Amino acid sequence: MQTTNRRELLYLFALAVLSTILTIILNPGDPTGPDIHSYVPIADQIIDNPDYLISPEAFQGNFWSMGYPTLLAGMLFVTGSLTGVTVIQACMIGSLVFVPWLLTRHIPGPTRLIAPAITAITPALWGIGTSIAYEAPYAVVLGYSLALAWTIRQRPPRNVGILLLLSALSGFLIALGVLIQSKTLIVVPVIAVLLTRVYRRALWAGIAGFLVPLIPWSIRNFFVLGTINPLAENGPFNVWVGNNPVTTTGGSMLKPPAVPAGATPMQAAIDFIVSQPERAVELVILKSARLTQPVFIFPEILQPGPSRTLLHLIMAVINVLVVLGVVFYLGARLVNGPRGLPALTAPAIFIAVFFAVHLPFIAEPRYMAPVLPVSIGIAVATWVHIGTRWSVQRQKME
Repeated sequence: MQTTNRRELLYLFALAVLSTILTIILNPGDPTGPDIHSYVPIADQIIDNPDYLISPEAFQGNFWSMGYPTLLAGMLFVTGSLTGVTVIQACMIGSLVFVPWLLTRHIPGPTRLIAPAITAITPALWGIGTSIAYEAPYAVVLGYSLALAWTIRQRPPRNVGILLLLSALSGFLIALGVLIQSKTLIVVPVIAVLLTRVYRRALWAGIAGFLVPLIPWSIRNFFVLGTINPLAENGPFNVWVGNNPVTTTGGSMLKPPAVPAGATPMQAAIDFIVSQPERAVELVILKSARLTQPVFIFPEILQPGPSRTLLHLIMAVINVLVVLGVVFYLGARLVNGPRGLPALTAPAIFIAVFFAVHLPFIAEPRYMAPVLPVSIGIAVATWVHIGTRWSVQRQKME
């Protein structure tokens, strides 16, 4: 048993190294990112003047979440360049191969070995690793918060001290997720329920860990902004961007329409939804489609042509299989209950609510990339389960 575990760990470390190397090699050349022109100036200001953090104008008046720009400042300070930042993020992406393994190692069969391999060769993850955007660290905190809570639920440590420490770490990581993206609040109950079902003190340890990063930022906001709210203030604006008469997809807009005079962004969005419900429904459908689209990468090392086309086809195939696998699992779980299915209900709910939280706001394909390691674990477990059942049925027929 120890030999098998050692071999599996070596296998996972090899996949992590492979994923890291591929992420670095298949980079877009010059560092880029969807919000690079907002994040980098903020990071530079933090480095040049630490007092910036206690300025009311910091993070554009708290419009941007503080988590990633602050982390970016730290990575820039250590490495001295955006290229160095992408190397650190590539290591983060490599570490994600352990997430599906932790989520599926209790399932009999090859799922726990296949899922990390798929994670390692998924181009979408390579893409977010070299993007100057929040997705790479966000994937780490989301994936490992869930994986830790799930692990102590499936295999609670005999040592209570270790159990409480892991619970606190799970809470701490999901709180970092809240500081990176406020929408993380939607999955916090999933972590809380998992910890509650382990040991009552585990929940309290998780809450303590959850408060560690949030309390200092709340105190800062109280003295600087007059509110203890630790969340960014771009939520209402993003509701308007995703729900207005001009948008065609419900996605990001470089120039969103001006909010009608006398209305707040939230009120303007509600007025639009009420006055044009058919269009609002259409936008929800379009957003759902955007969230399930593959995330393509355009590495400089591969020129346009067969090689890059093959890379895009690989991502498209992986994406379709992952989306269908998760949908099949959720559908079967909803219709038939847990009987006969791989035990992954909590991770599946985690994915479902994380998907749903984007629908009232704006939706882009990259938004689901941070939970790909979790989705891959569920999808692989589902396809292995379907394949096993099909094989058994075929043998019976013979």
